[in-house]
Amino acid sequence: VGQQLRDAGVQEFAAQATSLPRLRHLDLASAGYADNQIFDGGLRALADCDWFPQLETLGLSGLAVGGAVPRALARATGLRTLGASNTGLTAEAIQFVSAMPAWRSLQSAVLSSNPLGDDGAEFLAAAAAATLPGVLTLRACEIGEAGLRALGDAPAVQALDLRFNPIPASAWEQALAEQRLPRAQALAASAQGWNEELIDAITRHYPRVDLMRPASADGP
Repeated sequence: VGQQLRDAGVQEFAAQATSLPRLRHLDLASAGYADNQIFDGGLRALADCDWFPQLETLGLSGLAVGGAVPRALARATGLRTLGASNTGLTAEAIQFVSAMPAWRSLQSAVLSSNPLGDDGAEFLAAAAAATLPGVLTLRACEIGEAGLRALGDAPAVQALDLRFNPIPASAWEQALAEQRLPRAQALAASAQGWNEELIDAITRHYPRVDLMRPASADGP
């Protein structure tokens, strides 16, 4: 993580590291000490390695590899944890990814800060695998009213994070009235523009709730 890795170096490593029988967790996130500059070519080279299918954890956050994520998940069939925030992952890529065998095995997927939009939410809800990761993080994914409506019909999850999405309070009120709120044991959401009645209703609906509320003019 954050070790100033470059795409050419990763591709050279992939060409030489033909056997890594004990490797289960690989995190290349561009964060921490120094940015990593890894792109689609580097991730595709890694995905073609003989050891790639044995991975259980794959961290790609902050890398411009969204176009290669489908190839990676097609190979990492036993993946349990995927960190793919801010990778340029599109709604169309999610449509492919959510139909793959690896999607069914995921226990946690962090897809934040990708331009998934309402189409991405709809693809997730209608995944051919008919399942979602137990912990699904969709923070700042440009999901709006239509996306929330789609997620109301999605398979149940343990925890769902929808913070920093432009979902109006009226969409939450409508979903509540129609009993089409996303099914989850824990929900995180931005409560911008919510009245106290809506906050109380959502809080009662979910066993665990984390509502991000705007700071009061009188203080925190």
